Amino acid sequence: MRRFTFGRVRWLLVGAAVGAVLAWGAALAAIPDSSGVINGCYQKNVGNLRVIDPSPGDSCRPSEIAISWSQTGPQGLTGPQGPTGPQGPKGDTGATGAQGPIGPKGDTGATGPQGPIGPQGPKGDTGGFGTQLDYVEGAGNVTVSSTTSASPTNVLSGNSVSYDGSTRIEIKFSAPMWDVDTDASGFLHLYEDSTDLGRIAQIVGLASGATTVYVGSPVERSTFRTPAAGNHTYHVKAHKSGGNVIVYDGAGGADTAFTHMYLRIVTAN
Repeated sequence: MRRFTFGRVRWLLVGAAVGAVLAWGAALAAIPDSSGVINGCYQKNVGNLRVIDPSPGDSCRPSEIAISWSQTGPQGLTGPQGPTGPQGPKGDTGATGAQGPIGPKGDTGATGPQGPIGPQGPKGDTGGFGTQLDYVEGAGNVTVSSTTSASPTNVLSGNSVSYDGSTRIEIKFSAPMWDVDTDASGFLHLYEDSTDLGRIAQIVGLASGATTVYVGSPVERSTFRTPAAGNHTYHVKAHKSGGNVIVYDGAGGADTAFTHMYLRIVTAN
């Protein structure tokens, strides 16, 4: 007969315990399964319930009913909103964003108040003559033959000049002398193209029986106007009431020689 010593029995008990722990750990590792489902067997006759692991092939007996349930329960109802938490600390400043597109033009602002009057500036230079636009001289004495303003005698005509419609001009006519017989009168008119702008000078002879019968006088006349835009030509024309009327012109020189009559047009300062 074999004898068992206490030491052998002790080692057998330790081995059995270790095996049971390993088997229990393996069972726990598969329950619940990877989907979180717990499988079991219910014996309806006596009401016993045991948990099984189908992965290694464990199954319910003929007298048992297979049941399963999820380890995780169904999702509960949404709870009420909690109170607002305290404001967190200010975060760091973010990076500067890309520049946006240019916005539409704004409305014109209101007119600002008038500024104070500035100090008086220094005196400017003395102005000179305006820019000359036309100049013509006579070609000899002109005897006035017309006795009506409807068809006057031409005394002197300028050139055709282009005007811008906004520039003011000065028109000057000069003659060294003109004279008229006794009981006669002479009249000088300024024309723009064919339009009579008006009388610029008049000379009246002495009445019959006067001691002096010869009347002569120089002519120096200027007028200002702003011609309409376009080309224009200015003329000096004359007519008389009778007798002889002469407008004198000469080339100048010594003693009694007359200088030229002229028509001059300049821009007005």
